[in-house]
Amino acid sequence: MNYSKLAYARVNLTYDKELFIKEYDEHILPDSIPIMNGFWLNKTLSKLNTLWGMIPQDLYENAYCWIFSKETNKFEKLTENRIPSWQMAQLMYVDAETIDDDLRRVSGNGYKGGTTLRNMAHNKEWKIKPEFKDLNIVKYMQGLPLKRIISMHCVSLESGQFATIHRDSKATNNGTSNPKNYMANLGYIVLTFNISDGGVPLYWALDGEESKIPYKVNDDVYITNDYFLHGVPVTTSRRRQIRVTGIPDENFESLIDKNTIITIPDDYDYNDIWGIDNR
Repeated sequence: MNYSKLAYARVNLTYDKELFIKEYDEHILPDSIPIMNGFWLNKTLSKLNTLWGMIPQDLYENAYCWIFSKETNKFEKLTENRIPSWQMAQLMYVDAETIDDDLRRVSGNGYKGGTTLRNMAHNKEWKIKPEFKDLNIVKYMQGLPLKRIISMHCVSLESGQFATIHRDSKATNNGTSNPKNYMANLGYIVLTFNISDGGVPLYWALDGEESKIPYKVNDDVYITNDYFLHGVPVTTSRRRQIRVTGIPDENFESLIDKNTIITIPDDYDYNDIWGIDNR
């Protein structure tokens, strides 16, 4: 299977949801940090949110975000009187001495990094953090039919929170953006474990004109290509997701529900007109 052409598919895996929720709340959530999209990205994609009918516009425009300050020459967080978004924890890390100074700065020395670290350090050695190595969640992920795992990215939303629209695989730490379909073209898939959905599905869409009509998915385990735009409506309870980035081995294909596959045509015209990257 050419996984670079896979936009979405349900994956036939089972796991102990109650156990995963317990470990998430007791061990992962307390280690989580707030993350958010940029002000300009939220503003750029607010019209698309209206087309999707995903989040009330007054809420969407009042989400946590970061903005570049010309006064301090730094990125600053806008949180006062705004609505929080994700809490993120990464179960893996990259040795700080193997990445450059700027990537160390934005990823907590390789220990607190999200998708930017994943994208920019995909060719480095990734290790399980000692504080998480004994979790059943980690042991389960290590047993998946993946030849290489470079990220176990955990994100949660509390009741009444949401995720503004963004792309993940284009994120960099140097002010540019990665090539279109970047991580998939390197052979990686993003395997999402939908531990608890928060009462809402994931919204995502293809590029160009197709971006105006979102898919809505809520399977227990699925592959999604996070180059494509995606977001989450207002939740009604805690939403917990674990997103594993890895390279499938020869046994992985048998787990895919072939009836749910959404493929990217060979001659697909990637068009990121609705915004580019998410730090």
